Amino acid sequence: MGRWAALGALVGGSFLGGVAATVWRVDGLWALSLIFVLGAAVGAVLAIGTRTIFQEGAGDRARGTAAPSPPEGPLPAVEVPWDVARAAPEDSTGDELVLWATLTSRYREAREALVAGGGEDDRFTDPRDAGARIAEWESAYRTASRDYEPVARLLGFPLP
Repeated sequence: MGRWAALGALVGGSFLGGVAATVWRVDGLWALSLIFVLGAAVGAVLAIGTRTIFQEGAGDRARGTAAPSPPEGPLPAVEVPWDVARAAPEDSTGDELVLWATLTSRYREAREALVAGGGEDDRFTDPRDAGARIAEWESAYRTASRDYEPVARLLGFPLP
């Protein structure tokens, strides 16, 4: 702390004393000394405050320890369909592309599941179980359609 306060006092006093002598045209040695002392006090307080902020910002890490290393292995990837990427506005952010790609893919998967019946053979399935699965697909499709509609309007895709 003492090193920071001394450096802050030196910088603050020199700066304010230099401004007083050159810009404000203060001639008296007593006035310049007083301005230097006031600048030194302000500089020391600012230096100590700045140091305190940076020490608190470091959290509970001990002094001299390295930041945690990034996770091992590949990070999860999101594939953005080419038509979503092409239709996206020029100033789109990565977060927006991920959101639009996710909603578009979810809608397309729900529509495909509803149309194709999930790709499962229902010949040997209990009719009540098949009805429950169809109701689940319809519910998923309605939810995905509702979420996808604003994206379709924005990107110019056909509405569900």
